[in-house]
Amino acid sequence: MERSRRRRGLPVWESVGATGNVERDDQKRKDSETRQAATGSTTCHLHLPYIVVIMLSFSTWLAWFLAGKFNGYPKSWIPSSMDSFQLALQFGISVMVIACPCALGLATPTAVMVGTGVGASQGVLIKGGQALESAHKVNCIVFDKTGTLTIGKPVVVNTRLLKTMVLREFYELVAAAEINSEHPLAKAVVEYAKKFREDEENPVWPEARDFESITGHGVKAIVQNKEIIVGNKGLMMNENISS
Repeated sequence: MERSRRRRGLPVWESVGATGNVERDDQKRKDSETRQAATGSTTCHLHLPYIVVIMLSFSTWLAWFLAGKFNGYPKSWIPSSMDSFQLALQFGISVMVIACPCALGLATPTAVMVGTGVGASQGVLIKGGQALESAHKVNCIVFDKTGTLTIGKPVVVNTRLLKTMVLREFYELVAAAEINSEHPLAKAVVEYAKKFREDEENPVWPEARDFESITGHGVKAIVQNKEIIVGNKGLMMNENISS
């Protein structure tokens, strides 16, 4: 239903139901959704040649597979990194690539993206598609000592205390200050401090007042009326703290 205004703004109904402009526009929209475009129609007519290509590709793979299975060609034709099935598959895919490379051109980046994504979720970082493609040929892996093997986050491995300090109390104070920081080293300290409270699922640390995060150096806070300073050597020197 539609309306227009005349003179003093009085609404006058000119048409209702299916005769209105709104209803006609809606019907045109529905017709356009069901009507096939010319390019879509042309694409449908091109399906047949691609079906022939797929059948030819499958026939090529089947012929080479059966030939390899029944010793129809010398074993020396098979590369050392393949078997007869893979060789036949390679020939079949080659036929498809020659006829319609677009499909594989679109599928290959997707496969690389999925492969590297799955590897990353398992803690394995793959540098690009070339490394992923050649991975099946690898039979020996050599690791260097510059952090190739890592879980990707720092951990506390050693602690040296003054003779008058208790390790548990020390980490109580440090964790209370570091819990307010987003730095990876701060998170590592807090995780290590939780080991002294294994009986608590979500330990509550003492309240930290006047917390200050010093970019590139560390943090400062007041915990249990004690000034807690956690950071690198530069921060210690600025605070006149010597080792």
